[in-house]
Amino acid sequence: MMAEEGVAGGSRSAGRGPAFLVPDQLERSRLRRRMLVGNWKMNQPADVSEYLQQISSRAATLSSISVAIAPPATLLAQISRSRDILAAGQDCHKSASGPFTGAVSAALLRHAGASLVLIGHSERRAEGDTDQTVRSKLERAWAAGLTPILCVGETMADVQRGLVGSRVAAQVLAGVPEDEPSAPLIVAYEPVWAIGTGRTPTQEEVGAAAAAIRQALRKRISIRAEQTTILYGGSVTPTSVLALCGVSDIDGFLVGSASLSASDIVSIMEAIAS
Repeated sequence: MMAEEGVAGGSRSAGRGPAFLVPDQLERSRLRRRMLVGNWKMNQPADVSEYLQQISSRAATLSSISVAIAPPATLLAQISRSRDILAAGQDCHKSASGPFTGAVSAALLRHAGASLVLIGHSERRAEGDTDQTVRSKLERAWAAGLTPILCVGETMADVQRGLVGSRVAAQVLAGVPEDEPSAPLIVAYEPVWAIGTGRTPTQEEVGAAAAAIRQALRKRISIRAEQTTILYGGSVTPTSVLALCGVSDIDGFLVGSASLSASDIVSIMEAIAS
């Protein structure tokens, strides 16, 4: 599915497939974009409207970063109507449609207003997503015109065995097909052992993992690997983010529980933009 540049703020497929929903702030021709993605998981703030107003008003003043929220699917339409905030799905089904009660397809996510979707989050992998499932979902996201955020990460057992770099590289190579050189992509590095634990890797550890991801991307998408945004996720807070903002190859953050607090998100946005 080769894509060519279309009108400002997006791209269109060369004769097949829908246009990619790539807003101006994620335009693929630009260099790596600083970015913050908040993943609400199966939660939501007490007052969604007030939360979005606070986030949107601050995001409007920080033109150097992109801000996205991945809410439960029931709130995607509301997020997509918010000014200066992108809407992201938390997952999509590996099939385009069918008798899959409770599942959401990539096309339905886009119809609800999403422009991005998380693929291969560790919590989905723990529920049974294999490398092949992840690749199928990523391809479905592209077919629907969404930008996938491919999540990769290692367990503590991998850390203890010295397999961090090889593990995340293998997940990138397994998830990204070789014949999609122009399709938009974001990668999120999430050490599984750090998610929800309050523990974070050192700057050196994050930098080494991100470098391994970038090298694996070079094998898949050649020179465009240098323009691919890599996010860090794993117990990200306004405090922990300060130490990681300067890590080479990390361009932003995928935030879990802290993303439910408007003040925390604003603090993280400001740290990224500074």
